[in-house]
Amino acid sequence: TLAKGLENSEDYRNALNAYKESLKLVTAKTVQAAYNDLRSRKGFRVVSNSVDADSLTPRACVEFSDPLDKRGVDYTPFVTLDGAAPKALEAKDNQICVEGMTHGARYKLALRAGLPSSVEENLEAQVDLDIYVRDRSASVRFTGDSFVLPSTARRGIPLVSVNTDSANLKLYRIGDRNV
Repeated sequence: TLAKGLENSEDYRNALNAYKESLKLVTAKTVQAAYNDLRSRKGFRVVSNSVDADSLTPRACVEFSDPLDKRGVDYTPFVTLDGAAPKALEAKDNQICVEGMTHGARYKLALRAGLPSSVEENLEAQVDLDIYVRDRSASVRFTGDSFVLPSTARRGIPLVSVNTDSANLKLYRIGDRNV
């Protein structure tokens, strides 16, 4: 009854815990069915994924509904990228990020069943994600934080461009008093 009340008030984590405690006391088929139903809908699961493609080395992040275990769990055996272990993996808070991808490529990211969490639940079933890492957005920037044009010798402004061949720039002279 407590678990059903918590579920109706949308306190799903405490409802799941109440169902678990009830099942420890008495194994009832109706309680087990209600627990399994709620766990499949609101238990530990993948909520979303994102790809950070604008950095020099792109990465994909998978977000979970609950925080991951912080007690030295190695998540590498639970994650595969195109059927192999990823080059680099970072597990923090409620997400796992996979690095070592290239721009303009497609990947199959798989999270194996049994991936542990801090709420004493594991991932119920394997999750397969198709990920596309798009090219970086076109951008132009200066090489440093600031740049003073030399009075002689050099005939250009050091710019770094990404996925673009031209830039429309305007150069303004700022006097010594205005700097």
